[in-house]
Amino acid sequence: MRNLAFWTVVGVALVAANGSVFAASLVPTDQHFKVRGGITVYGPNLRQGCPAIWGGRVDKNGVAKIEAANFGYNGFCQHFRFAGLPWGFKATGVGRVKISGVSFTVPGIVCGPSTINGRLSSGGEITFHAALAGDHCYVGTDGGSVGIGMQTYPPITTVP
Repeated sequence: MRNLAFWTVVGVALVAANGSVFAASLVPTDQHFKVRGGITVYGPNLRQGCPAIWGGRVDKNGVAKIEAANFGYNGFCQHFRFAGLPWGFKATGVGRVKISGVSFTVPGIVCGPSTINGRLSSGGEITFHAALAGDHCYVGTDGGSVGIGMQTYPPITTVP
């Protein structure tokens, strides 16, 4: 009976510390992927929707890195640059993700590095809206002129 009480206390402590006994992860594992879609960049006196593409890899443990990221080269978007790669990309729960180290530059402004918390749908669509370190810097998948969300190919999802 003392062993049962001990393991119950350990289990409760793990849940309290981590939110669950088992961490969520990204699937499929050991897989390269691309992310395509629209990002809206906000700064002082700026709101610009741009196409974007990211590339990365989910490792065998279900944790990923974004290793490449580019804005589309149309209009004003050609002046934006993602920076600080690679970025961390991991599941924080079912349908929830964290992208860490996110940074970009627009003419005269450096935004980030910062962590973005977002959603990942069961179909592999990433959505987010977050403030980044810097001068009134925000980034989101909330539309603008380029649609909503960024789609992973092949679809990446979360599992408990």
